[in-house]
Amino acid sequence: MYIRSDTPYKTIHDVRGASTPPKCTATATGTTGHYLPKLLEETIGTKFQIILGYPGGPEMDLAVERNEAQCRAFTITAWYSGEPDQSWRKNGFAHLLLQTGRKRDERLPQLPALYELMDPYKTAETERRLAEVVLASNIFGRPYVIPLGILQSRLE
Repeated sequence: MYIRSDTPYKTIHDVRGASTPPKCTATATGTTGHYLPKLLEETIGTKFQIILGYPGGPEMDLAVERNEAQCRAFTITAWYSGEPDQSWRKNGFAHLLLQTGRKRDERLPQLPALYELMDPYKTAETERRLAEVVLASNIFGRPYVIPLGILQSRLE
């Protein structure tokens, strides 16, 4: 999750303690932009105002540039893949708040992982299990669901 650097939210701890939640962009419910802020609320007690309805990533980034929103949840791969993130990293426009992997990405050794934050914030076992399920796609990818009886040729 990235956030504009000119906000008062320098760390995920700042978001958790804020009286006014940052606005994050999302295309719709069920997307990364929606479920990650919700997961953080459930597991470590942060608060976000999620603004739904953006058509896609470029429009969400533009909303952050225009300060209509301050943050966006997406992948570390996307953060390192191109523009505008490359320029934003270079000029300090935005920074990352946390990562969701089991261990820290080698490119971001200073950035806490969600799993590290659950102990100090005393996350209950139920919410820890919720994080396991929600973030499982980070481990095994996104599953395909197919009907029973599908032809072998179609399956291949």
